[in-house]
Amino acid sequence: MNDEYIGGMKGTFGVMFDYAINHCSLNGDEFMDMMICSGIANQIEYTNPKFVAGRSGIELARDIADEIGYDLKEDNREIAVDSRSADYWCGWALIQYQNYSGLSFKQIHRLIKYNELLNMYPKYHQMDITKLYDYLDILQGKRKNLLKKHREAAGLSQSELAGKSGTSLRTLQAYEQGVKDIRKAQVETVKNWQRVLGVRLMISYNFIKKNRCISIFRLILNQN
Repeated sequence: MNDEYIGGMKGTFGVMFDYAINHCSLNGDEFMDMMICSGIANQIEYTNPKFVAGRSGIELARDIADEIGYDLKEDNREIAVDSRSADYWCGWALIQYQNYSGLSFKQIHRLIKYNELLNMYPKYHQMDITKLYDYLDILQGKRKNLLKKHREAAGLSQSELAGKSGTSLRTLQAYEQGVKDIRKAQVETVKNWQRVLGVRLMISYNFIKKNRCISIFRLILNQN
């Protein structure tokens, strides 16, 4: 996101999450999924003026619901747009970490689930935001080493895993070191690692089309 918008978006995101969760009975992970599936998360990442300027948090939440065809069930309580709830803090923190890290909201959601972030509120909400950045950066580093963790647990060297999986040693090293993004690895490559290691690597991909994503999300909501 362009830095000129981040000041206003901090409050907008705080209100958006507070409204969606405390006035529309959504849980945080559901709303994150809605935002990502709608495509609006991506528009915010690329600083589309339609979504980063001139929209209130409540309007953004309604835009997200409209985009995926979801009927928000708002309660009748007065909406306090100056609320500073724990959910407000989560939204406020999320947009700042996205701007700082350059990660997509989809990547951030894979990195930390909403309830994990919410549980950090008592400790972190009065700290400088950079303390949260430091924690999430460390967490991101640990997740990047997931392949290395499973390889070592299997008692294999890099050369052995590379040979057994049909991956070049240099490529394997690049994924383990984070030089290459493991989330962008070829599906067949990941399947070969899983076959050799005997585990399922929890890696999500960005190849699901928006309409398919929305269909899956509606199905999940209808089952709740």
